[in-house]
Amino acid sequence: MYREFTVPDELEIFEKTDAWPEMDESGAYVLTFQYSDTEHLFFSYDVPGRSVRLRWVAENGETIADVFREGATRLSVRHSPGETLIVTDFDMGECNGSLVLRTRPRVKVSDQLLF
Repeated sequence: MYREFTVPDELEIFEKTDAWPEMDESGAYVLTFQYSDTEHLFFSYDVPGRSVRLRWVAENGETIADVFREGATRLSVRHSPGETLIVTDFDMGECNGSLVLRTRPRVKVSDQLLF
């Protein structure tokens, strides 16, 4: 069963994350977070493709984490004075779960997939 991937509008995402969703050549939106002059976190989401990708790149250009997931149904952004979270829920029929990315104050990733 097909389920729509719902996401907040670009302004809401910007207001809560301080990162403007930029469209890449494939049509996915990319949020870029910089933690030092050369350490970056890229979070992209593709609404028609119902997918998200998280890439965390270290100072030396080495990829620390690269996570790609399909079957996304909802993306939400939660912001408080102490932290900012990007939460993506997934439903793939027999499996469902969530990917929680904390962008502030420090990067933290929680991924849960249940059968």
